Amino acid sequence: MKITVFVPILLVSCNSHPSENVQVKKPQVEPTTQLAQVAPKTRPYAFDVPYLLGQKIDSYSKLLGKPTEGNTPNLTVNEAERTYTRGGYRLAVTYNTRTEGVTGLLIMDNSGGKTKNCSKLLVAGNLKASGSSCKIDSLAGTEDGTYIGLIISKK
Repeated sequence: MKITVFVPILLVSCNSHPSENVQVKKPQVEPTTQLAQVAPKTRPYAFDVPYLLGQKIDSYSKLLGKPTEGNTPNLTVNEAERTYTRGGYRLAVTYNTRTEGVTGLLIMDNSGGKTKNCSKLLVAGNLKASGSSCKIDSLAGTEDGTYIGLIISKK
């Protein structure tokens, strides 16, 4: 017994000219000026000192960019210092040249060692005066009642 199967073929013709009754709507796009008016979330601090203190010196350049002053030898044979600038504040990073571990930080503003209010340095470093995971000391300035900056180290 022989079975024959017929498969229907559907032919479709495409017309390159749309009919006059068909309307094509373009998607609505909001103007870019409305997007520009939305301000990005900004950080209230210049440096996230508690986070940075636990990093190796190589991480600082990745996180903060190129240092404004780099690899200045310090008081001991195995220490050096790099300085980063951001938002009107400077962060001097002291590190061990053998281990590349950060041993201390100094956060300063651009007053030339005449800061009278250390609370703005705390804000700039994302620090709290009490209950911090870091040891924070003020560095006295040359004039009474002034400070050069805050010295931050691990507890």
